[in-house]
Amino acid sequence: MISTKTRKQGNSLVITLPAKLGIKEGEEFNIIKKENGTVALIPKVEDFF
Repeated sequence: MISTKTRKQGNSLVITLPAKLGIKEGEEFNIIKKENGTVALIPKVEDFF
């Protein structure tokens, strides 16, 4: 399991994702926060169908 912390940048919070996850700069994600506090990043797909 990889751990990270939030940090403040201006009026936003930022979560740094380690490079070993293989996520490229500029990739876009949809963000969902569930009732139990889980936050999920879902890759944004241009043409879903």
